[in-house]
Amino acid sequence: EERVDAVLHAGFTPTVVDVDLFGLVNAWSLEACPERAQVVALVDVGSSRTGVVLVEDGTPRFNREFGQGSIDVAGESAIAMPASFAETSELDALAREIALSVEYAEHNEGLEVEEIHLTGEGALIDGLTTRLAEEARRPVELWNPMAQVVRDADKVSLHDLGERGPGFTVALGLAARVLSA
Repeated sequence: EERVDAVLHAGFTPTVVDVDLFGLVNAWSLEACPERAQVVALVDVGSSRTGVVLVEDGTPRFNREFGQGSIDVAGESAIAMPASFAETSELDALAREIALSVEYAEHNEGLEVEEIHLTGEGALIDGLTTRLAEEARRPVELWNPMAQVVRDADKVSLHDLGERGPGFTVALGLAARVLSA
């Protein structure tokens, strides 16, 4: 309601209100892949929060957000910083919290997550994918849905899009929702 009020106060009329974590599901649905696992965990690591969504055959079954993100692991300039600057204890804590969220959801929803797909700008912190795979004891992949988007090299730097693509996942999913409405 606060965000809708802010949009109204700015002189705009909102037509769709959506949730970031459902934006992840929308972005996931854009990628047609018959070899895809039946149950996956989509994890969006932002600057100050992380979101986890368990998806079964395209349907969200569980979601959780918690207040840990890239700033906690590597400081304000987390993405620009080499991984060697990341705090190992904070990286471990983030990986552990994600893994515990997945385990909790599996237990309470009766699901078995086959893969974890890590996205968001915080997913680019060197070592997070490996540490999460160790902690969760299952495959973890860096998910960059922007790699599938048609690119116009005159308008977008292909290098920047490739390097920072995971940071656009939620925006892509929210845009997909608006376009399909």
